[in-house]
Amino acid sequence: MAVFMNHYSVLGLASAAGPNLTDEEISKAFKRMALRLHPDKTPRNPNAHSNFQRLLTSYNILKNPISRKEFDHLLQVQHQRQNQAQSCHHQTCNKRQREEQQQSSMKRPRHPMGPCMPSEPPKKPAFTMTEFFMELDRIRKSVAEGGVHKVAVNEGYNHIRL
Repeated sequence: MAVFMNHYSVLGLASAAGPNLTDEEISKAFKRMALRLHPDKTPRNPNAHSNFQRLLTSYNILKNPISRKEFDHLLQVQHQRQNQAQSCHHQTCNKRQREEQQQSSMKRPRHPMGPCMPSEPPKKPAFTMTEFFMELDRIRKSVAEGGVHKVAVNEGYNHIRL
């Protein structure tokens, strides 16, 4: 994907004044930036060569009247798209804010289980408390009478064989 580069800003010029700039102003801006960005002037900068190449590319595009006209047109189209995107974004944000205010102003009944409902209903316990105690009494009586021979544990459940 190609990255958009504003050639006027690379030369240190205002992009709004771009179409009205003369060739002499562009040449002066190039010379001023070339003195700053030249790799021999900044030997410790590892990006000096690529920055200077970017400067040369921008100058060559703006120096040629045909490529400069195409770039100005591209800059104008991009500026229009940004304005449209910003206006759409503001409209979306305003709409979203209105919806959020409407939702927050409406009182919602609170569910006793909280905001999220479980995906499955809770399982019914195998025994109720009364059934459990009745079974426990039955087992105790059986043990007291000596009727229990073996207690087997299987998958977490106690099975009593009489």
